[in-house]
Amino acid sequence: MGDVVIKDQWEIYSPDGNWDKDLTRGKVVFNGNGIMSVAFNPFLDRLVAVYIQPMSTAVMFRTAEHPEGPWSRPVEAFKAMASSSTHGWVYDAVEHPEYRMENGRVLIITYSRKTGPFSFETRWVIFEIGRI
Repeated sequence: MGDVVIKDQWEIYSPDGNWDKDLTRGKVVFNGNGIMSVAFNPFLDRLVAVYIQPMSTAVMFRTAEHPEGPWSRPVEAFKAMASSSTHGWVYDAVEHPEYRMENGRVLIITYSRKTGPFSFETRWVIFEIGRI
């Protein structure tokens, strides 16, 4: 296990299914968004990825047993409140593992939305996972 701040110790999942120190050999494991969270969820006993579907208000949820996948198909967790600005957008949906409740059954998810010129707000959502 390497130190995350030492780039020489990084490895990337490569197309041949192995971990590789050549960071240019990366493999896409799923398409999501540039800002997302991925963390282990003890309630589901899986990794959980949370992100905003690009150019929409849909907050998406995926799971996997391992970081390299296979990842589940995306499921819309909920619709974020749309921007109140005609020039705005909704972005950066992430889960906060530090605020989980009930062993990960209840999640706190935040996202940002434009509220006007040069202004935005961060919204907090309590999301409860049903039995799968």
